[in-house]
Amino acid sequence: MVSPTDIEYAQKLRGLRLSKNMKQAEASTLLKFNSQQQYSRLENGQAVFSDEIIAQICEVFKITPEQFTGNNHYFFESPYANAQIGGNNHSNNNDTSIIHELLKAKDEIIKGKDELLEKLKQEIILLKSKS
Repeated sequence: MVSPTDIEYAQKLRGLRLSKNMKQAEASTLLKFNSQQQYSRLENGQAVFSDEIIAQICEVFKITPEQFTGNNHYFFESPYANAQIGGNNHSNNNDTSIIHELLKAKDEIIKGKDELLEKLKQEIILLKSKS
Protein backbone atom coordinates (compact mmCIF):
# COMPACT_ATOMS: atom_id res chain seq x y z
CA MET A 1 0.00 0.00 0.00
CA VAL A 2 1.30 3.44 -0.91
CA SER A 3 2.16 5.59 2.10
CA PRO A 4 2.49 9.35 2.52
CA THR A 5 6.26 8.79 2.52
CA ASP A 6 6.03 7.11 -0.89
CA ILE A 7 4.13 10.13 -2.20
CA GLU A 8 6.81 12.46 -0.81
CA TYR A 9 9.51 10.32 -2.48
CA ALA A 10 7.53 10.47 -5.74
CA GLN A 11 7.65 14.27 -5.62
CA LYS A 12 11.39 14.19 -4.97
CA LEU A 13 11.95 11.76 -7.83
CA ARG A 14 10.00 13.97 -10.22
CA GLY A 15 11.99 16.99 -9.07
CA LEU A 16 15.27 15.15 -9.62
CA ARG A 17 14.24 14.06 -13.10
CA LEU A 18 13.06 17.52 -14.11
CA SER A 19 16.19 19.14 -12.69
CA LYS A 20 18.17 17.05 -15.18
CA ASN A 21 15.77 17.84 -18.07
CA MET A 22 15.00 14.13 -18.45
CA LYS A 23 11.94 12.56 -19.94
CA GLN A 24 10.27 9.75 -18.00
CA ALA A 25 11.39 7.22 -20.62
CA GLU A 26 15.04 8.18 -20.12
CA ALA A 27 14.77 8.01 -16.32
CA SER A 28 13.01 4.67 -16.63
CA THR A 29 15.87 3.28 -18.72
CA LEU A 30 18.57 4.65 -16.40
CA LEU A 31 16.79 3.20 -13.37
CA LYS A 32 16.41 -0.17 -15.17
CA PHE A 33 12.62 -0.32 -15.00
CA ASN A 34 10.82 -2.79 -17.23
CA SER A 35 8.68 -0.03 -18.73
CA GLN A 36 8.09 3.69 -18.73
CA GLN A 37 4.62 2.98 -17.30
CA GLN A 38 6.19 1.26 -14.27
CA TYR A 39 8.38 4.31 -13.70
CA SER A 40 5.40 6.64 -14.19
CA ARG A 41 3.42 4.83 -11.48
CA LEU A 42 6.32 5.32 -9.08
CA GLU A 43 6.75 9.01 -9.92
CA ASN A 44 3.01 9.64 -9.65
CA GLY A 45 2.80 8.21 -6.15
CA GLN A 46 1.02 5.03 -7.17
CA ALA A 47 3.76 2.57 -6.20
CA VAL A 48 5.88 1.79 -3.16
CA PHE A 49 9.54 2.85 -2.97
CA SER A 50 11.65 -0.15 -1.97
CA ASP A 51 15.18 0.12 -0.60
CA GLU A 52 16.45 -1.20 -3.94
CA ILE A 53 14.62 1.50 -5.90
CA ILE A 54 15.92 4.22 -3.57
CA ALA A 55 19.46 2.86 -4.00
CA GLN A 56 19.06 2.94 -7.81
CA ILE A 57 17.73 6.51 -7.71
CA CYS A 58 20.66 7.62 -5.55
CA GLU A 59 23.16 5.95 -7.87
CA VAL A 60 21.67 7.43 -11.04
CA PHE A 61 21.23 10.95 -9.65
CA LYS A 62 24.48 10.84 -7.65
CA ILE A 63 22.97 11.63 -4.26
CA THR A 64 23.05 9.84 -0.93
CA PRO A 65 20.11 7.90 0.48
CA GLU A 66 20.02 10.42 3.33
CA GLN A 67 19.63 13.26 0.83
CA PHE A 68 16.77 11.45 -0.89
CA THR A 69 14.91 10.30 2.21
CA GLY A 70 15.56 13.40 4.33
CA ASN A 71 13.24 16.35 4.83
CA ASN A 72 15.13 18.61 2.44
CA HIS A 73 12.99 18.84 -0.71
CA TYR A 74 15.50 21.03 -2.52
CA PHE A 75 18.71 19.06 -2.22
CA PHE A 76 19.24 18.78 -5.96
CA GLU A 77 20.99 21.46 -7.91
CA SER A 78 18.54 23.82 -9.54
CA PRO A 79 19.11 24.18 -13.29
CA TYR A 80 18.09 27.84 -13.02
CA ALA A 81 19.89 28.80 -9.82
CA ASN A 82 22.30 31.14 -11.62
CA ALA A 83 19.82 32.67 -14.06
CA GLN A 84 19.82 36.44 -14.42
CA ILE A 85 16.24 37.50 -13.97
CA GLY A 86 15.29 40.18 -16.50
CA GLY A 87 18.73 40.17 -18.12
CA ASN A 88 19.77 39.19 -21.60
CA ASN A 89 20.45 35.65 -20.52
CA HIS A 90 19.24 33.34 -23.31
CA SER A 91 18.48 30.61 -20.78
CA ASN A 92 15.55 32.59 -19.31
CA ASN A 93 13.13 30.92 -21.76
CA ASN A 94 14.46 27.53 -20.71
CA ASP A 95 14.22 28.54 -17.06
CA THR A 96 10.60 29.57 -17.52
CA SER A 97 9.94 26.28 -19.29
CA ILE A 98 11.42 24.35 -16.35
CA ILE A 99 9.32 26.31 -13.88
CA HIS A 100 6.20 25.55 -15.92
CA GLU A 101 7.14 21.87 -16.01
CA LEU A 102 7.62 21.83 -12.24
CA LEU A 103 4.25 23.51 -11.70
CA LYS A 104 2.61 21.06 -14.10
CA ALA A 105 4.25 18.17 -12.23
CA LYS A 106 2.99 19.56 -8.92
CA ASP A 107 -0.54 19.77 -10.32
CA GLU A 108 -0.33 16.18 -11.58
CA ILE A 109 0.84 14.97 -8.16
CA ILE A 110 -2.04 16.80 -6.47
CA LYS A 111 -4.48 15.23 -8.94
CA GLY A 112 -2.97 11.80 -8.22
CA LYS A 113 -3.27 12.36 -4.47
CA ASP A 114 -6.90 13.44 -4.89
CA GLU A 115 -7.65 10.31 -6.92
CA LEU A 116 -5.92 8.12 -4.32
CA LEU A 117 -7.86 9.82 -1.52
CA GLU A 118 -11.13 9.21 -3.37
CA LYS A 119 -10.27 5.53 -3.85
CA LEU A 120 -9.44 5.22 -0.15
CA LYS A 121 -12.75 6.85 0.79
CA GLN A 122 -14.59 4.39 -1.45
CA GLU A 123 -12.69 1.50 0.11
CA ILE A 124 -13.62 2.70 3.62
CA ILE A 125 -17.28 2.92 2.63
CA LEU A 126 -17.10 -0.59 1.16
CA LEU A 127 -15.45 -1.99 4.29
CA LYS A 128 -17.99 -0.27 6.55
CA SER A 129 -20.86 -1.73 4.53
CA LYS A 130 -19.42 -5.23 4.96
CA SER A 131 -19.23 -4.83 8.76
